[in-house]
Amino acid sequence: ITPAIAGAVLAVEVKTGDRSSIDFVKTDESGTYRYVTDRGLTGRVAVQVFFDGDRTHAESESGICAFNVKR
Repeated sequence: ITPAIAGAVLAVEVKTGDRSSIDFVKTDESGTYRYVTDRGLTGRVAVQVFFDGDRTHAESESGICAFNVKR
């Protein structure tokens, strides 16, 4: 999500098969964030991040990042 915004709350949507979940993360003082899950995901996973916007920034969404998880 550009530009980076300190303290922004982001929704992280994770899709795998027919399942979908949303978690929330908050950016640090430099506008970066880290998302870690221990849901035991396997197979094809797609992740997308959303920002609802605020008084000075429009809403935004990332592209979809898809990858395979093997266990």
